[in-house]
Amino acid sequence: MKTKKAIINYLSLDSIMRFVNIWLFLSLFFIVLSYMLAEAYPPSFHINLMIKTFEAIGIAIFVGNIFTFVLGTEQFVDYIRDRVLSLMTSKEFISKLPKEEKRNILAHVLLPSADVSKVDSRITDYYYKHIDKSLEISEIGFRKSMKVDIEVTFDKELNKIIATWEIEHTSYRIDGPHRDEILYCDTDEFKILETRIYSPNGDNCYRVDEEGNEFNPYSDKNDPTLKKQSKASLPTEFEKYKYITMYRKIVNHERDHWANLALKLEIPTHGLEFSVRCHDGIEIREVNVFSGSEAFDIYNEESITKRKISCKGWLNEGTGLHVIVAKPHASAKLERVA
Repeated sequence: MKTKKAIINYLSLDSIMRFVNIWLFLSLFFIVLSYMLAEAYPPSFHINLMIKTFEAIGIAIFVGNIFTFVLGTEQFVDYIRDRVLSLMTSKEFISKLPKEEKRNILAHVLLPSADVSKVDSRITDYYYKHIDKSLEISEIGFRKSMKVDIEVTFDKELNKIIATWEIEHTSYRIDGPHRDEILYCDTDEFKILETRIYSPNGDNCYRVDEEGNEFNPYSDKNDPTLKKQSKASLPTEFEKYKYITMYRKIVNHERDHWANLALKLEIPTHGLEFSVRCHDGIEIREVNVFSGSEAFDIYNEESITKRKISCKGWLNEGTGLHVIVAKPHASAKLERVA
């Protein structure tokens, strides 16, 4: 049906009138004139030159008229428009644009209408904030399948809770290089025992040296509670990989008989499992999750010694959770017995 309609459009009276014009008759005039010269005069250099010239002029005008006719058709205009739109909206074209141009394209698509902006002029700032966050993902990458296991014990000699963390996740880069893997802490009692970085198939393992496992002084005006940071840089040979897997083992000597086991995500993460297991009479007192995206599942809520917090979806940077654990005092134990 589409082909039949196109033929009808081409053969419409208006289309025929655009094709049958002075240029068509002029081209036919030169072509017929060349044939008349060939029939009327015997071959010679000058006659052949005139015949070929008139014939070439006629054919050129005729072909040019055909192109002019095609370029003016609705079908051709639609075809060119579709091709241009397809090119401009293709990933290959957009990916080569500067960051500011990508930001402008997203703004044209996502920004609210003028009527909505009149209600609250700051709504555009909110949209631009999320546009910028989306563009940053291509630079900072994302994490997947993050697993955090914490064993909590009690050191009788120090009279302190000891929390041993094991953290494993896969880090993906998109456009830029792999970012440094950074850990932040709010006390001087954290110590990194081991850091291992694996290639995608696991056959290449890089062990971070002692210097790379050290915590160094750090300050952040947006979060003044952070005091130290540890930065693990990837070796050059790992930059060729689209993703790597990192494992870290950390120990923390808490202040006394209680501890706040807190985790905050720095970059977008797909999938998180956070487990806590307490020993030596230590109990879980409180569990809190701070997230503006996916819902969490909390397992073993009836237990006071173990808890697992899991999320299968995407989590935004800034998502956090904390588990408060404590070892009851002897007086508290006596009260419960009584």
